[in-house]
Amino acid sequence: RSKKEMTRADEYFFSLLKKRPKKLNLWANKAKKCNEEADALLAKYYSGKQNHIIDVKSFKTIMEAFELAFIYGTIIPYRVLSAANSQAEAGKDIIKFKHLLGQFEKLRAQSRYPEFASKIFPKIAKKASVLTGNSSSLTEYLTESEIESIYKKKNFPNKKELEQRHLWQAFWRDDKNQNMSFEYNKKAFDFLLLKHIIKADQAVKGKTAFPGIVSGKVCILNSNEDMKKFRAGNIVVSINTNPSLMPALSKCAGIVTDEGGIMCHAAIVARELKKPCVIGTKIATKVFKDGDVVEVDANKGTVRKI
Repeated sequence: RSKKEMTRADEYFFSLLKKRPKKLNLWANKAKKCNEEADALLAKYYSGKQNHIIDVKSFKTIMEAFELAFIYGTIIPYRVLSAANSQAEAGKDIIKFKHLLGQFEKLRAQSRYPEFASKIFPKIAKKASVLTGNSSSLTEYLTESEIESIYKKKNFPNKKELEQRHLWQAFWRDDKNQNMSFEYNKKAFDFLLLKHIIKADQAVKGKTAFPGIVSGKVCILNSNEDMKKFRAGNIVVSINTNPSLMPALSKCAGIVTDEGGIMCHAAIVARELKKPCVIGTKIATKVFKDGDVVEVDANKGTVRKI
């Protein structure tokens, strides 16, 4: 999204906090119900007690439940907290919204997305793999409409395109032309990123989520699969953290993220665990690699390779 759109979104959600708190309360209650439905599906299709078959009907039910839980339990809380964050940074008092913000902070920290991603989506990909006789590594890159088509007609998208998705892909908004772009050509996309890449001896800058100075070895941590390389005392560097990474976050020395504001998951966790944390660097996962020794100066909001 463009900065203009994000500013408008913040203004809109902050106006709801001020003038329509009942509407936000309704959304928070809906989020809880959506999460309950999501939990029921997670229990049904991941319990292992019964072999529940995922067919077209159940696939649609799962995706609809996921979408609602994602919108009300993740996206809306994130937008509400972002709006409050922008107002706080502008020097406005948000203490009177503390109770309502607390509800959304809790919802945002307990997003159902990680569980769907680790427990349900792989089962859907495996089912598509069985139906088509293709590798699961390729079916993981299918879109929702492509999977539904397979469930109905056993059609399979262009294999070469999926192989390319498996190798590399990027999806972003082109502000200049006001449209969405989907890019497979890494060389072309790297060119667009050049202006953001900095020299290794320069400090990466972000915002302070929790103060303190700490140093340690970098562990790039974006998924459960990355957890096996984590060691206590590492500096967790992530695009953005989620609840499934908590075992590592509780034992790390510090946290650095590409994305997020002071109400994001990493910031909330850092404040709870009192871990030095720098958020919103945009490029930390591009500049640093596993094993780099870095100093996180969360007092200044900088991360520097030692």
